[in-house]
Amino acid sequence: MESTIYVIHFMTDVAEVVYLIDREAPKLPATISAKPENGNIRLVWAASASADCDYYELYRKEEGTEEYTLIETLKGRYSTEYMDRQVEEGKCYEYVLRTGDAYFNESQYSEAVTVEVDEDLSVPAIVSMLPKAGRVNQTTDITIVADDNRSVATIRLQYREESSEEWIDLGEVQAKENEATYAWDTTKLTDGVYMVRAIAVDISGNESVKEF
Repeated sequence: MESTIYVIHFMTDVAEVVYLIDREAPKLPATISAKPENGNIRLVWAASASADCDYYELYRKEEGTEEYTLIETLKGRYSTEYMDRQVEEGKCYEYVLRTGDAYFNESQYSEAVTVEVDEDLSVPAIVSMLPKAGRVNQTTDITIVADDNRSVATIRLQYREESSEEWIDLGEVQAKENEATYAWDTTKLTDGVYMVRAIAVDISGNESVKEF
């Protein structure tokens, strides 16, 4: 009786991969400074010396309080400046910062920097007022765009007849993201030429006037 012999060949493959375990947080900036600037606080720091620095976390607390609050996460190693507008004149604030990488390895907090908010002397500016000069009737929406180093709080509108020097209040509207719209009812006015001006008021009470 004949017998059959089977030869089985086993083929193998080996893959070798090198992994790097990274538990080290990026280095803190060498310097961090905070300076008052017209009712705001400008913070500037040196870029982290670590190439893998992915973000900075900036924390603030009011002097006399216990806990810091995260106010901003800035992405990128070279994001090294922040303007804090959510502060109040005359108050002191402390800031600390820490770094993190893409794997959320985070550093210890930096040493605190303390700064007092100065007075806001910057006047808001009226950027535009629409519709532009021309004929209007019935109820006309007047849209005003303003700009401020902090934030525009309200827009006040006034009008006068061309032959008069007396300005008459039209109304005041709250600004949202530095823009406001006022519905001007002209039906009670006689035909003629009228001058309209907008007065922007920022959150510090500074005013600017522009006539259109």
